Amino acid sequence: MQKADFYRLLLERLIENVQTMFELLLFALPLGIIVGAITFLLMRRKEKKAGKQYCRGEKTVTVLFVTYIFILAQLTIFFRPFGKIAEIEIIPFRRLGGLRYIVLYSLSNIIAFVPMGIFLPQIGWKKKTLLDVLVMGFFCSVLIEAFQLILQCGVCQTEDLIMNTLGAGIGYWIYKKRKGKDN
Repeated sequence: MQKADFYRLLLERLIENVQTMFELLLFALPLGIIVGAITFLLMRRKEKKAGKQYCRGEKTVTVLFVTYIFILAQLTIFFRPFGKIAEIEIIPFRRLGGLRYIVLYSLSNIIAFVPMGIFLPQIGWKKKTLLDVLVMGFFCSVLIEAFQLILQCGVCQTEDLIMNTLGAGIGYWIYKKRKGKDN
């Protein structure tokens, strides 16, 4: 296979994967929005009871984060058939199909966790560092992989842990760059 054919095929597969991810996202979005709306209403109720008001940005980021987490759970766990796949791949980046699949799956795992790196530093009582975000990204990725293994709805892969954590780190970098421009 020539280099030009390889890159054309890689681009075609990337476009197919992005289209599939977008279709799944559109399918997951309505339920995610409902969960976000419930989160917003619960926060308002808590504000009224406590007599304390969240700052508007904090409430918005919290609602968006909960919506994102719920959509992520749908895409990585609940939209998959249970009881079908129960594999563990310890050695990263050894995927059937070669380099193009490794690149595609790695990119999709990175992209899936970028929002986590953007939202996490803005939520909670203390500002999170890069290390905090990387640990939380890794922990969330471990949870997803564990659920996939327990429910037999995906392949538990170390490369997912690596790429998801990297995605959270990239999201944190984007957050810090954006925050620097706002100041």
